[in-house]
Amino acid sequence: NAVVATFQAGRMRTGGASGIGWATSTDGGATWRSGVLPLLTVHGSPPGPFTRASDPTVAYDRVHGVWLISVLAVRDVGDELITSLVVSRSSDGLAWSAPVTVAPELGRGAYDKNWISCDSGAASRYAGRCYVAWTDTSNLRSEMAVASSSDGGITWRAPTVAPRSRGLGFVPVVRPDGSLVVVFWGEPGVSAARSTDGGA
Repeated sequence: NAVVATFQAGRMRTGGASGIGWATSTDGGATWRSGVLPLLTVHGSPPGPFTRASDPTVAYDRVHGVWLISVLAVRDVGDELITSLVVSRSSDGLAWSAPVTVAPELGRGAYDKNWISCDSGAASRYAGRCYVAWTDTSNLRSEMAVASSSDGGITWRAPTVAPRSRGLGFVPVVRPDGSLVVVFWGEPGVSAARSTDGGA
């Protein structure tokens, strides 16, 4: 009966938001509680290290019993955008951890359009593995990057970059057998890339 939603709170004119909100129902959507992720931006309570945040998505890891909200975190340093990818964790959808780093800070707006998904398949040998996919622009090309965690989002493996998968809006979807399919907008249109080894 648990449902968790996430969204930007305090959208800024130049992009991003002053915080990332969450709304949680434990009775199938009949009633809701909401708040803002802690320790994320300088505008939060308690405050965090980032200037603004964007692109929140949420997934549930059935194996480890944890909700994960993936966030694009931004620090404004002069005219440069220093970006990183983080996740906040919660066992009940109500109390949230400090951000955990998925991809470390890089300049020039190196990350964009992150999305998170977890493998909850009973028949999957990768059950309990969660994936964050995003557009990697660190080398000035829009390429697919994927990082994974097998411990409920506490630690994350170094990302795998797929240079032949160029585009935008990479969305990871896990099939019942554990294969990972990432759907995205590429050339000449909607495309997909598939991994059968847990995102390696």
